[in-house]
Amino acid sequence: MKWQILGAGAIGCLFASHLAKQKHRVSLLTKIKQLNQAVQLTELTGHQLQFKMDALTEIQHDADVLLVCLKAFQVLPAFNVLHRQIPSSLNIVLMHNGMGTLAPLQQLLPKQRIFCATTTHGALLTAKFNVRHTGVGNTILGGQRQDKAVGQAIACELDQALSNSSWSDNIQEKLWLKLAINCAINPLTAIHQIKNGELLQPQFRPMLTQICQEFCQVASLQGLALTPETLLEQVQQVAQATAANFSSMNRDIYHGRPNENEAILGYLLQCAQQHHINLPLCQQLYQQVQRLSV
Repeated sequence: MKWQILGAGAIGCLFASHLAKQKHRVSLLTKIKQLNQAVQLTELTGHQLQFKMDALTEIQHDADVLLVCLKAFQVLPAFNVLHRQIPSSLNIVLMHNGMGTLAPLQQLLPKQRIFCATTTHGALLTAKFNVRHTGVGNTILGGQRQDKAVGQAIACELDQALSNSSWSDNIQEKLWLKLAINCAINPLTAIHQIKNGELLQPQFRPMLTQICQEFCQVASLQGLALTPETLLEQVQQVAQATAANFSSMNRDIYHGRPNENEAILGYLLQCAQQHHINLPLCQQLYQQVQRLSV
């Protein structure tokens, strides 16, 4: 398959470099054209590799997959610009924190195959087009049942590039679980400007417990069989596994950049409002992040 990556941030560069390492044809979709752009990967071992790939301002018409690694709030504005140049054969894979972009994108591109993916691989952009792989995770891809064969082929190539990539018949459940972890970890680490592992300190346990309880009130009405106890355990496992990392929302607040609060807590609160459910702590955290946001 021929890949094009939209979004040359940490995750975009991580997947681009690993796909290139496996000799897949890869290009970047960027605002500025640059042929033979160097992308540097620092592996978990510290070993550094460099790959040359074209950074293009237009979608390649012979591309098979467009892997979208933008922030959630960047997705629709980007496709409002790009949608007229998208060939019908192009498979789109959304990979971002939070939820809420799929339905409007399906409305904009009703005949397009659109997949959703979630990854727990850790990555840090140390400079433009320079990425460090900071933690091994897994990547899960899913979509419409009729698109399963194509989706499995995409997942297979992702697995060749970054191990533990697979297809899921129930991607919504996986996305909601990732949303739950983001709701618990991202706002608290952003507000307190701490690394993920510091959430394991005793003073944060009551807040994490309440976030999980509030989240499960909404999740149960979405058909997800999640218990607050199980969810809290998974949140703590992720905080432990990524203890040395800063969350993306933490870094966005620190650097004064727009963040994904609307796609994370905002999306949860929107769903809660539809069900007439009050989530006091999540509402409070949402407002705190909003006040810190640009």
